[in-house]
Amino acid sequence: MTENSPWDPAFEKHLRSALPPRTRDMTFDAEAELKSVGVDSLALVHLLIALEEEFQVAIPDFILVDGSCDTVGGLWKVIDGLRQK
Repeated sequence: MTENSPWDPAFEKHLRSALPPRTRDMTFDAEAELKSVGVDSLALVHLLIALEEEFQVAIPDFILVDGSCDTVGGLWKVIDGLRQK
């Protein structure tokens, strides 16, 4: 994590790569909904796979349906929590 970012730079790199080209340079905060920044369902699947590989974690299916991963900050909180186990 950097001083200016609440999450690991690798997380942001993967998140930005999941965004449509027109929004990759946009500024967003932890409360931004993934759908509102352009992450559709297919992009989310690719993003989750990339994050699981990057951080060596397995995201349980129930987390995907309980709303925990609906925002940028929520997704980071899930990843960060799993990698600390």
